[in-house]
This record gives sequence, C-alpha cells and structure tokens, in this order.
Amino acid sequence: MVYAAPTELADIKVSNLYQDYNYVMEDGTWRHMEFTSEDIDEKDLKRFRAYEALASYQYNVDIMTYVVCSAKVKNPKSRIQAGFNTYQVIPICLGDRDAEVLLKTLMTKRSRREPLTREDFIQLALCPIMGGSISQYKRIKAALKIIQDSTALSYEEKETLVSVLYVLADKFLNSKEMEIIKGVMKMTKLGQMIFEDGVSQGHTEGYYATITGILRKKMQEGVSPDAVAKYLNLDKEYTQRLCSLLQDLPAQDDLEIARTFVKEMEHRQQV
Repeated sequence: MVYAAPTELADIKVSNLYQDYNYVMEDGTWRHMEFTSEDIDEKDLKRFRAYEALASYQYNVDIMTYVVCSAKVKNPKSRIQAGFNTYQVIPICLGDRDAEVLLKTLMTKRSRREPLTREDFIQLALCPIMGGSISQYKRIKAALKIIQDSTALSYEEKETLVSVLYVLADKFLNSKEMEIIKGVMKMTKLGQMIFEDGVSQGHTEGYYATITGILRKKMQEGVSPDAVAKYLNLDKEYTQRLCSLLQDLPAQDDLEIARTFVKEMEHRQQV
C-alpha cells in the first residue's frame, strides 16, 4: 500500500446517463445495445461498464452489452481488466460482409419465389453497417423495396425493420446522406405512412420509440428541440412534448415514452 485513497465521493456530478437501447429478454435479463462508428477504446468500455452497473443496481437485472459497429471499425476492443474482474462486451461487426452480395442473393431468392427467412430480414435491416462498395443510398433503397414487397411480414414487422434501417442510418450517416435516405423512405408506401402527418400515417408506438431514441441522442449533443423537429420533419409541438417526457420520465425507455406520447395524442383526439 502506498497511501490511503479517498472514501467520500461528495463532489461527484449528478448526470443523466443515456444508453442507446435496452431490451428485456424472455428470461428477464436485459440486452444493452450501443452503436459506434469509431474503434472501441478503454474509455468506451469503462463507460459501458458504468451503464451496466448503474442500470443493474437500479433495476435489479443482469445486463449484457452488445456494440453494433460500422464497417469502418476493424479491430474493436471488447474487454478490460477491472481489478479482480474482467469486463467485456460483445461487438457486432459486419464489415467483412458485402451488402451488395447480400442484396443480390435475396433478390435472386425472390425471383425464384423462395421464401425469405427471419435471418434474411435481420441481415437486411443491418445492411447499413456491412462492408462493400455499394452506396448507402442504393443499399437502403433496395432493402426498403424488399421489405415493402414482402407478403410474409406483417405491417408491424415491416415497420420495425424500417425503423431499424432509419436508426442505423441516423447513427452512421452524415446530414446530407440522411436527407437522401429520408427521401428514399418517403418514396415507398410504407415510408410515407411512417413519415407523413396524421394518426393513421405514423402515430404508432414503434415509430415514436425510434424518434425518441434519436431525440435522446440529439439532446445529449445539445441540439435544441426545434432543430430536431426540423431535422426529422416533425411538428415542433410533438418534438417539444417528447423532450418534456424524456426529462420528466428519465427512468423510462424509448418504447415506454412512446406509449405515453401516443396515449396522450389519442386522448386529445377524443376530447
């Protein structure tokens, strides 16, 4: 021992620690999802470890963290030694998979009238983080068409897949590319239903859960509600209310916030 370390942490700053996504599994455990377009370093792992420890203590659950990496991430660091303990995350890197090859394979299956599997659709939703030379515009446009034309998916399943595509695009693309992607999404029937105003065209829990997740991220970056509204082509009133719910209900996840918001809108329409 060299000397005694401090035992009182009186000057710790109180902060809201926002995680990207948390999902409750059938066995009651949580899966924490993070997204990154940069290499994972030791500082990132310590931050994820803090997220897990706080959420696990607060909600009394076991948590595993998965980090979804863009194609630029080649050798992500996945573990650190923390005293007697080893902390690790599970990186999801698809940079070695070619998005163009995947799309051609799925289109060939469709042309042969072969059914697409659940795994096919999951890979399709993750095509923005795959490698390959095909542009994000082309890969997302093709993915949207396959999803839109599928007769094996329910509307809710299609909506979920489109939402995943949108979230990944928002995480990994620049503002100019995002404008293109939003335009691509609006060109499909499903995209129009998600993006256009009106209760029957987008006021759904899944959609607003996605918007809430994006809004959470932008708030962390210090972006104003009005700027987010313009960025997402949303009514300012909707965005401001979602911001208020995020601040008033910090313990709720994106889906819970979305459900509260949708119920409020339904109540207003009935009055």
